[in-house]
Amino acid sequence: MKKQRTNLAIFFVIIAFVFDYSIAYSDSCKPNRINFDVCKEAKKIQKEIAQNLPQNLSRNLSLVSVLSNGPEISMTAQLTYTKAFLENNVKAAGQTMSQIDAKMQSFTRNYLCSNKVTKSFIGLGGRLIMNYRYSNGENAFNIAVKHC
Repeated sequence: MKKQRTNLAIFFVIIAFVFDYSIAYSDSCKPNRINFDVCKEAKKIQKEIAQNLPQNLSRNLSLVSVLSNGPEISMTAQLTYTKAFLENNVKAAGQTMSQIDAKMQSFTRNYLCSNKVTKSFIGLGGRLIMNYRYSNGENAFNIAVKHC
C-alpha cells in the first residue's frame, strides 16, 4: 500500500511538472522574455498592410493579400509572369530553378529583415510567410522567415 502511494505521488509530481512546463512554453503569442504579444501585433500589422493592397513592390511583383493567424503573418505576392516564362528565362541565363529558389529565399529574408517593423516582429517570435504565385495563380515559392 505504501509503495502504491509513493508511485502515485511520483506520478502526480511528474504530471504537475509536465503540465506546468507545457503551459509555460505553449503560449505562442508571447514567446519572448518581455511578454510581448506577437499575436496582437500580427493582427495590427495585417490590418495596416491590408489598407494599402494591392501594392506594387516592383515592376514584376505586387503584394495582393495579407492574413494573420496567431503569431504568423502570411502575405501573397503576385508575379506578372508565368512559370513557363520564368523557366525559359532561367534556362537561357544558364541557371537552374533551384538557384532561383535560393535567390528568392535570400531576397525575401533581406526584404523582411531590412524593415524595422517586420524585423522587430520576427525578433520577438513572430513568423512571416511570403507566398509567391505566378500570374495564372499557380504557386511559385513559399518562404517562411522565422529569424533575421
